[in-house]
Amino acid sequence: MTDLIPDADSALKVRSNNSAYVAAVREVWSSEVAARLVLDHTNAFYVRKDETPRKGPDKDKPYIVCEVCLDEPLIRSEMDARREMVSLALMKQGLRFDELRIIPARRGMRKRHPFADA
Repeated sequence: MTDLIPDADSALKVRSNNSAYVAAVREVWSSEVAARLVLDHTNAFYVRKDETPRKGPDKDKPYIVCEVCLDEPLIRSEMDARREMVSLALMKQGLRFDELRIIPARRGMRKRHPFADA
């Protein structure tokens, strides 16, 4: 499949990560209305290697971060309060990472709503 579509592996990984995020949000916020609110205000979800230089004995090990980009401050606060529960739910979905970061949406990112139909 990668011969036919060069970015197929990447697209499948992104889709898998997004599905894991949706499942984790639905697990943490058991109310469908609350889960829908969080998903509606999520502008992006990334799993990536952090390239920031680090110090210490583990500085050469890859540091994987999950980033959740949210446009509403109230939803960011709620996500921050449940950060560890969301991290555990994501790990139960098979994602392996070192840190969950919650970042505000800025500029054009605020117009993106990838989970509107989730």
